[in-house]
Amino acid sequence: MATNPSNCTTVMLRNHYIVTVNVEKLTQRAIGTYYALLIIIEATLFATLLAVHFKIRKANHPFFGLLFGFVLLCYIFCGYAEAVCQFLFLFGGSAETLNVIYFAYDLTYSAITALCFCCLIERTIATVWAVSYETNRTWSLYLILVILSVTGYVYFASFECRGCVVSAVVTVIIILGCIGLYFLNRTLTLRYQKDLSFMGKVSLSMRYQIIENMIVVRKALLPVIILDSMVTLVDSFNSELTTRLENSDDQKCHSMMTYVPYILLNHVAMILEYSIPLYMMFRRSYRRRKLFDFNSSLVA
Repeated sequence: MATNPSNCTTVMLRNHYIVTVNVEKLTQRAIGTYYALLIIIEATLFATLLAVHFKIRKANHPFFGLLFGFVLLCYIFCGYAEAVCQFLFLFGGSAETLNVIYFAYDLTYSAITALCFCCLIERTIATVWAVSYETNRTWSLYLILVILSVTGYVYFASFECRGCVVSAVVTVIIILGCIGLYFLNRTLTLRYQKDLSFMGKVSLSMRYQIIENMIVVRKALLPVIILDSMVTLVDSFNSELTTRLENSDDQKCHSMMTYVPYILLNHVAMILEYSIPLYMMFRRSYRRRKLFDFNSSLVA
């Protein structure tokens, strides 16, 4: 499709993707503002979820609450950072400033996977030492291990090898670990309900810990990691598709129609991202329930 070079301008789409297209300046600003507002809404949803999470923090072990709170904070930071980049780009921000924000965004987004892995380890420990874990408050050791783990993962994924490969491997480990952990705790729950001899050996605090593990894994960790993985998968496919479309068109100034597939897949990815906070806020895991309500809802 022929384009008019005099109308060519750069437009920032989602994920800091800058394209040169044949649109007016007003259209460029409209597109940028539209994406920025969508991203702000998404970040605000995560902020709302964080507020709910903080309000019901006593429903979980404090250390899991802290870890999952950091996961939500990372999403919030990434959302607002991307929106800031969009506005800076629209109003002539310096390339150096944009690069610094991009870099912080990439590191923070990488940390989400590492924090989810730490959440899985924390819930595994909570399962193995279910009797004593509820009263365990060894904060200093936990925090040191988490900081080292997250820092090591972010450095390795960002600077030492292809981040997408590392993220994919760790994500698969998290998903399989969460599934295994869920069924392990479910088996224990069914056992203490049906086996009278085993029931007598299980304290109330241990039962609560087992049920909490199932709730956290099924309604917090798995939704986050699976939906986020789907977002990454859509974005990766989108990037590959767009590269091929650009290579097939040797013009320096492209028609906006060239990027319609990218824009459509962008919206699919954003819907998946919106689904993370919306799913969790409307699930029973983020409403107050008595212990027997948890028990009956999970075993059913």
